[in-house]
Amino acid sequence: MRRHPARLALLCSGLVVLALHPSASAEPSSPPWVLTDPTGDTMPMTDGDLVSVTFATTGRTVAEGARGRSAREYVPERLVVTIRTADPIDTGGTTEYEVDSLVKGCENGFDFWYTPGVPSSLGGGCSNGSGSDLRSTGLVSPPVVGENTLTFVFPFSAFPGKQVRAGTTISGIRAFTALVDPVTGFVGPYVVTGGLANDEVRTDRAYRVA
Repeated sequence: MRRHPARLALLCSGLVVLALHPSASAEPSSPPWVLTDPTGDTMPMTDGDLVSVTFATTGRTVAEGARGRSAREYVPERLVVTIRTADPIDTGGTTEYEVDSLVKGCENGFDFWYTPGVPSSLGGGCSNGSGSDLRSTGLVSPPVVGENTLTFVFPFSAFPGKQVRAGTTISGIRAFTALVDPVTGFVGPYVVTGGLANDEVRTDRAYRVA
């Protein structure tokens, strides 16, 4: 998905395999939905060799009566998206990590990105409008940066239009890493038509938030 004007405005203000793995989160969570990518397929002399992109939720459990017996029901409250790479996350400000997707009610897409080492690079979310009326919601804090991971957390409460919540379908998923020009801050895929991604993975399958 291309959204050059919106992208720049916000900055200024392979085979795909789906799998389920146990969650490592300490709080109640859903089984992750995992999009994987082969290692060693980045552009020469670049960082950001994608291994996987994981979609899941975290939330809470509540007691619920079930035929006279006590039961526990999981209630999701946050969408959690984790980018994992084969190489260490580049924290020097020269590699952007991004996920693009489509969500109903996000007319410009549900895209989000970050260049570790450049706090002002954080951007995206559920985007609507254009120009001075461009608004993005959902992304309220920078991702957690691990040795080989970037983890974005989206509280459902951060979407006033309730675009992302239990039952939401996220489709058109594409993740990529790209070289950032240290002088201009421009990102490869948005400067040259066709893209200059260091690495990318995409799928025609959709994730249903649960």
